[in-house]
Amino acid sequence: MKKILLILLIIFTLYGCNKKQELIYDKLDPKPIAIDLDFVADTINVYQNGAIIKEDTAIYKDDSLYFSDIYFVNLYPGDYQLEIKNNEQKILYDLKVINYLPLPIIMKDDLLQMEDIEYYVLFTQEDCPGCEAVKPKAIQLYNYSLVPNSSLPMIYQLKIDDAENKSLGGSENIQDVTSVSELRIQKTPTLIYINNNKVTSYYVGSYQVGNHFGDIEPE
Repeated sequence: MKKILLILLIIFTLYGCNKKQELIYDKLDPKPIAIDLDFVADTINVYQNGAIIKEDTAIYKDDSLYFSDIYFVNLYPGDYQLEIKNNEQKILYDLKVINYLPLPIIMKDDLLQMEDIEYYVLFTQEDCPGCEAVKPKAIQLYNYSLVPNSSLPMIYQLKIDDAENKSLGGSENIQDVTSVSELRIQKTPTLIYINNNKVTSYYVGSYQVGNHFGDIEPE
């Protein structure tokens, strides 16, 4: 009986040592993460499917390994492995990133003044079923654009029924526009692509917008 209990104790101990610990990072409710280690780490690696997504130098705060509330914000929702190490020791954590950041909202005066060289603007309004149909994919693509080394342009949202933006409504005038005073949006959803402060292409209606989102979605 004692031998059986000893074997069970050894199995339990081994299982406890090998069991990966899990961290959860919620992009909608980001919080700092502090980890107490029994060794001093100097390197942080974030892996997904065996490939390094992010590598960094370990930062400490109050004797704990510290990740700020925005440290993982650029990671697309999914499962990752967090490797914490020095030259002699390392520990692995399962890291689960959940939820999506919402689309950043811009106003009319910002429309052609963003710092990005190229970007999309999705025009929406309330009580627009087509807008609601394309927004989930727009949000996913926006979160893709935040991933390190992503080539996907940023996507911004502009609510055309906001008081400050209503002057954008009218008979359609979009292609090659370089001034907000010239731009007119007749229907939502409308997606415009801006390159070097000029509208170079656009898509009107949920069908066209949805198809274009499918074309640019990373594989």
